[in-house]
Amino acid sequence: MKKSVVIPVVLLFLTLFLAEAAIELNCDTDGSFSIKNSGKKFPVSLQLPSGEFIDAPGEWVEVKKDKNYNFYGDEGTFINKKPTKQKIKLGKNTKTLNCPAFVFSCRIFNLSIDYCYTIDGTFHAKYSVYNFNFDEKNTLRFEQPFVFRYDLVHSGQKRLTHAPTVLSPEFAELNITMRKLSGLNKFILASALGPIKPTALEIRYENCNQRKFNLFEWKACVQQPACTINKDCTGDEQCLESFCQKLVCSDCQYAVNNTCLIYECCDDSSCATTAFCQENTCQPLACAQTQAITEHRCTDLACADDEFTEEHQCKKLLCTEEEAPKNHACVKLECAGDEQVLDHQCVPLKCGFFQRAVEHECVSWVEWVKRKFR
Repeated sequence: MKKSVVIPVVLLFLTLFLAEAAIELNCDTDGSFSIKNSGKKFPVSLQLPSGEFIDAPGEWVEVKKDKNYNFYGDEGTFINKKPTKQKIKLGKNTKTLNCPAFVFSCRIFNLSIDYCYTIDGTFHAKYSVYNFNFDEKNTLRFEQPFVFRYDLVHSGQKRLTHAPTVLSPEFAELNITMRKLSGLNKFILASALGPIKPTALEIRYENCNQRKFNLFEWKACVQQPACTINKDCTGDEQCLESFCQKLVCSDCQYAVNNTCLIYECCDDSSCATTAFCQENTCQPLACAQTQAITEHRCTDLACADDEFTEEHQCKKLLCTEEEAPKNHACVKLECAGDEQVLDHQCVPLKCGFFQRAVEHECVSWVEWVKRKFR
């Protein structure tokens, strides 16, 4: 190769190497990742626990000032309780990302407002934030209600705000209590507002600035009717201090007929071993005969060759002397003439010097000749 050709090739290689080296890869505590300073748009894929690579959720954005591209992956892409290493592909090249432990994502948390109302100048509300399960053993709970922004709409479009960076004087004092339930955390709010009667409550997490994943909920507030007995109220309310107020049932209870009743179950431990808990009701297991019932679940039995399955258990085969266990059943032995049955198997006969094996027994030479020429 001529020198004039070698130099441009080397320069091109160095340019591509330096351009690739300048690419920045970062992973955040919300499960998102980013690729910055890329000279062009690459197909981006990430590796699943199975080893398979799939297209990464996210999008490329052009940075006009330096003509580079940045890739922004969606929140909740990498969700792990502990710091992990994640493999991604940029085109044909595989890179490794060091991701911190997952903390919070607007994408995976969901909230709902149960109710809001005002009685005797005190505003009351309750909302729920649902848990996120990393796996069967690890659950992530939301436990920081004061990071939310709370807006009370009243008198048309006027607002009172309680947020980390904004506090309306009338709404500065806000008491929040938290109750941990099996699948969610419930938060009960109370604030003295005097004559102000909110018509709606808005709850949001302001740092959820990705347009795809806004953590936001709105609820119209109701006027609590006066009452003298529980029957004056709806089924999920009770009459307290002459007003209908929402029942606050404990974990594994539900409101009906103005009282809190206990569910049949909230987890499998409340059911018989032959059943499991589904939608707060114990459902019978429908295990196959080849499965055992273990901890309210069907698990495949691993029976030995000399065992069979009966009543969801492995039981020993009772084979006769002329049978052998095979594939969980008794099979009649077909031994050769010079073999005998011993301990459910065919073994060679050990005949004396003046004997021959015939028809599964040792006989003398004379007897053998008789039988042979009979």
